[in-house]
Amino acid sequence: MQKEGESVLADVYEQMISKQNQMSKSQLKIANYLIDHQETAPFLTASKLAKNAEVGEATVVRFAFFFRIQRVP
Repeated sequence: MQKEGESVLADVYEQMISKQNQMSKSQLKIANYLIDHQETAPFLTASKLAKNAEVGEATVVRFAFFFRIQRVP
């Protein structure tokens, strides 16, 4: 049985996959990194995520806003 938090995370990853055609190349790098490293990526700082995904920190911030906007009904 999934916990509520696990269900929310699964939804986020599903949204990332479904929205990939709307992402820039740099945003795709972030999404792919997050999907490939689901166990550790949620605990990274924006700076460390940017470094690991090989994008700029501003791109990580824009990625977060992209998803915030996409989730609003």
